[in-house]
Amino acid sequence: MDDSNDEGDITFLITYTDLGGAIGPDADTTTNNTNVEFDKTVPEISLTRMATNNVYGDSLAGIGSVDTLSFTISEVQNDLSVELAGSEKTASQNGLKFSATHTFIASDTEGWVDFSISMTDTAGNPSDTLMTTQDLFLIHL
Repeated sequence: MDDSNDEGDITFLITYTDLGGAIGPDADTTTNNTNVEFDKTVPEISLTRMATNNVYGDSLAGIGSVDTLSFTISEVQNDLSVELAGSEKTASQNGLKFSATHTFIASDTEGWVDFSISMTDTAGNPSDTLMTTQDLFLIHL
């Protein structure tokens, strides 16, 4: 399969002859009624939001503040990479919605807090790497 092929269910036809020369019945379905789908759609990351629990404003952070990065993906992922404030994070998941947190400590670098999110879907299609929120909101430590 390549980019010239259409997405969707992959049809097939199996014909065979056994070693004795007998022709077996053709098959164009699986025995458990499953199918194989060709997917070349790039997955999307959206509804990205970053905010802190700081009482003086959710764009400000101090030692002990918790920064939460939330986002939604367009389809089931095979691999998800989230980096927040310079370290890899394991995102919690609820369906296609995710969130990752970072609690700021004294050794964190002062300045704007960076992040990156990327994923690969179950067909192996990689997303773009996202490094800005949808509303361009930034956190400052």
